[in-house]
Amino acid sequence: MNGTGLRIRSLALLSAFILLTAIGGNLPASAQIEFDHLTVDQGLPQNNINAILQTRDGYIWFATNGGLGRFDGAKFRIFNRGNTPQMMHTRLYALYEDREGALWIGGGDGLLMRYRRGSFESFSIRDWPDETDVTRISEDADGYLWLTADRSVIARWRAGESKLYSPKDFLPGRITVSDVRSQHWWSVDDNGVHLLINGRFQTWTLEDGLPTLKIVSVQPDHTGTIWMISEAGLIRITDGDLKVITEEDGMRPKAIHGHYWGARRGDIWITNDSWRLLRGGRLTEFPALAGFGATLYEDREGTLWLGAVNGLARIRESRISNFGLRDGLRSNLIYSIMEDRTGDIWFGSWGGGVFRRHNGTIIQYQSGTHPAMASGRVTSLYEDRAGRIWIATDGGVSRFENGTVERIYGPPELGETWAIWEDGAGNFWFGTTTGLLRYNAGGWRLYTNKDGLPHDRINAIIETRDGALWFGAEEGAAIWRDGRFTAYTPAYGLASGQIRCLYEDSDGALWIGSYDGGLTRFKDGRLTRFTTKEGLYDNGVFRILEDDRGYFWISCNRGIYRVSRALLNDFAEGRVRSVTSTYFGRQDGMLSVECNGGRQPSGWKMRDGRLWFPTMAGAAIIDPAKFPINTLPPGVEIEECQVNQGDVDFSNGLTLEPGQDYLEIDYTGISFIKNEQIRFRYRLHGWDKDWVEAGGRRTAYYNHVAPGEYTFTVLAANSDGVWNTEGRSLRIVVKPPFWRTWWFLTLICLGGGMLGAGAYSRRIMRIRKRQMEQDAFSRQLIESQEHERARFASELHDGLNQNLLVIKNRTLMGEQAAGDPDAVRMQFAEIRETATQALAESRGIAYDLRPERLDSEGLSATIATMIDRVSASSGISFSTDLADVRDMLAPEAVSSLYRISQECVNNIIHHSEASSAHIRVACDERAVYLTVADNGRGFDPRAVTHSFGLTGIAKRVHLLGGELSIDAAPESGVTIRIAVNRIDGVARQPHTKKDRKKWLKLK
Repeated sequence: MNGTGLRIRSLALLSAFILLTAIGGNLPASAQIEFDHLTVDQGLPQNNINAILQTRDGYIWFATNGGLGRFDGAKFRIFNRGNTPQMMHTRLYALYEDREGALWIGGGDGLLMRYRRGSFESFSIRDWPDETDVTRISEDADGYLWLTADRSVIARWRAGESKLYSPKDFLPGRITVSDVRSQHWWSVDDNGVHLLINGRFQTWTLEDGLPTLKIVSVQPDHTGTIWMISEAGLIRITDGDLKVITEEDGMRPKAIHGHYWGARRGDIWITNDSWRLLRGGRLTEFPALAGFGATLYEDREGTLWLGAVNGLARIRESRISNFGLRDGLRSNLIYSIMEDRTGDIWFGSWGGGVFRRHNGTIIQYQSGTHPAMASGRVTSLYEDRAGRIWIATDGGVSRFENGTVERIYGPPELGETWAIWEDGAGNFWFGTTTGLLRYNAGGWRLYTNKDGLPHDRINAIIETRDGALWFGAEEGAAIWRDGRFTAYTPAYGLASGQIRCLYEDSDGALWIGSYDGGLTRFKDGRLTRFTTKEGLYDNGVFRILEDDRGYFWISCNRGIYRVSRALLNDFAEGRVRSVTSTYFGRQDGMLSVECNGGRQPSGWKMRDGRLWFPTMAGAAIIDPAKFPINTLPPGVEIEECQVNQGDVDFSNGLTLEPGQDYLEIDYTGISFIKNEQIRFRYRLHGWDKDWVEAGGRRTAYYNHVAPGEYTFTVLAANSDGVWNTEGRSLRIVVKPPFWRTWWFLTLICLGGGMLGAGAYSRRIMRIRKRQMEQDAFSRQLIESQEHERARFASELHDGLNQNLLVIKNRTLMGEQAAGDPDAVRMQFAEIRETATQALAESRGIAYDLRPERLDSEGLSATIATMIDRVSASSGISFSTDLADVRDMLAPEAVSSLYRISQECVNNIIHHSEASSAHIRVACDERAVYLTVADNGRGFDPRAVTHSFGLTGIAKRVHLLGGELSIDAAPESGVTIRIAVNRIDGVARQPHTKKDRKKWLKLK
């Protein structure tokens, strides 16, 4: 980062109280001031201020003996020889902005520099005397710069040409320059006063109206008006019109000497060894400013800057006045303030009783001198319709009437009352720490949370225009209507339950303030919450006072802030997304920013429109008319950009190369009125979907922005919510990496197309191959089915049909031998034997189709039966390990696994030449496993191109959603493993590696 940036924290040399006391305490409000003292500790390059200038972008520049300082209201940036090689001399004396917006800087040994569009450039002045300083720069109508020095040198200069003059070439008589920071030349001789200002020469004589030629000093102001101090008084020349301000105008000529400057509001500041302010014909001296030099500047917002050898003073008027001990109060701890109908002001203090300001005199009522006062700790004040003043303390309630104080006795709950109200029906309501009391002709009635109040402690009471009574309690608010309470708590939308104040505006909306939870608007049955998140300065809302312009002034523990009621309503109606509040505190004149609340009324709007708030240091008084809305939007500048945490030049836009993924953009708002309350919003158009509300943050962060072209725009609003809607913009180009460029993507597309075409071709080939395999399998399946049909037909024809034919023939023969019993018996015996054979053959055929034991005894028992049948006739030693897996498989899975086991056994018997074989059925919590292994001659799986048996097994396993593994090698036997998900387990397909390893171990 170039230069030094330090956030400025105002250092008040003297509080408003000390300053006003030193002045005498009788100044008009318009002449009360405060100032901050800024030095190198706050960021100045050096404490000796020689020139001050605000450029059109809003920055204020300071020329010092140690370089150049630029200030935006929050931080300084320093330019010196260490970071500005063009600055060959750090003693700077002159600042000037030309018609094109370039800043010119003059300094020691003829230094002349130009600052334009973020860059410095130095120039030489031909024939300029050595060791002669440039102390003043101005511009004439032809665009020439006029450079002057303290050694009577004048140069008319433009790049490439210059001409030197002496003041005597233009001015006769004794040449005078006020000091090295002078903005003009002037001289006096017997003919008059001669002036050289911005290359323009003029003379004023006695005939022109000068009262004397004994001139002390001459000074033009920013409007072109010329002011002269003379023995005859103050002389003002405006547009050729000369006026002498004398003792008849309220001036004391002998008190005027030294230098003077005019301010925009028409004030005149005069100095020699101290400073005086001429306002409205009255001269006010400020001893606290003694010691500050003669460089005075007023910026466009009206802030005065006073440069000296010991730093910089920023002068502000104290717009908040105070009323406390010095005004006659005996206690500064004020909690309640009220103006009665006669114009008297009442103050409720904590410990000092009640103070009444009557005809400029303070009258105190306290328990020591007025026995009717129950305590000196006042909790509430109230004036009823009869003009009586009710005074509540933490020890009871008293009433002031006709100059006397009387004690009000009631139930014990009246002992600590925080709020009093008389409703339209004449009922008196007392909010206490233990409940709500109502008093009328019928006596006293106590209401508590059992009656519908949210809490027994009542802090605020108000009657709205519709006749409803509202009560602010410790855990919410309640409305009394038609003889019953309706409570509202945070659960119903209140910002907080700790209610401190209630206020009804002219539109009938009720505003509910809390201790530290924010503000709530109640209108048309709907609650809207406002907190710091929505734009309030603080979540404390102790008291709401509305001025004549529709602004709410709200007190809290950190001062007083102002917010537009119209803006709050706009937010509540969804027309805006946030609100703006302006904070006021010590820098505006408050002696203490800690306001007091919770005791009604904790603030009052007086008849003259002024607002009085109780604080820990007396009353703070605000005249809203002295707080104009700052309609000048702040300047906005983008100051620095960092890419991957390194500074980069962005004067011609910003380009991010591949790998430059982290971008920080530092921006600022330029205003010298409450700069710390400037708010920002920014947006990277093309990347951000909406504006980013940054609040007071002055840096935007972006990570991994996609390649493309963007525009970054930042806007700012001043402390009164006036937005600079143009802001500042920065063009940003993010270059893509090579693999995201068009040519690379084109190559990728072409290559991808070729790969896709190849993949498509291979896929078509695989599909065709699978189709061929499926066709072959279908043909094999049809052939197998036809073979099975033929076998069944042959068996039926050769076996069952022949037996049935024999039975038929034997039956006929038995009929023919009906007369021979022995022959009949013989025929029936043959029939019985043949029928038995036919039944056996029928059962065999049925068993081959589907063994009935599958349904009755399950898979394992059926496989065991099958092994028993084939082992005796095959000559192969079969062994089994068969777990009972009944009810673990779907019926189709049982049938398929049995058929697979049949196929495997048949293959062993007919093809394996094995001497032994093993069949295993196992299970776990997820699957059933079938393993068939033999020690036969095996085969080479790579050499097997066509095997309907293996293909059929694979197809059956695939249809079951299972897994098949075949381990085979020549002369090493064959092992077939099959896993099928259980119907009562967690179906998973395919199995995990862990499950697969576990399955392979089940041998």
